[in-house]
Amino acid sequence: MNEWVNTKVVNAAKPLKAAHFPFPRAKELFEALSWCVTDYYTKASIGREFEARGVLVVADSRQGKTKELRMRRL
Repeated sequence: MNEWVNTKVVNAAKPLKAAHFPFPRAKELFEALSWCVTDYYTKASIGREFEARGVLVVADSRQGKTKELRMRRL
């Protein structure tokens, strides 16, 4: 290990930074994204121009946005 790395801090902080607590919002987010993707796929499969819809996910840093986007349906 590198002399700059305090392994005691690493060992103490690692499980805390790895933890994820699922919130009810994850289910809502999955449903919204699923609807958008299904709507897009349906319209695209018709073969004509169409208006696409999207979902904007906004929150402060380290609030679990990416993790919840990657989670499967609960």
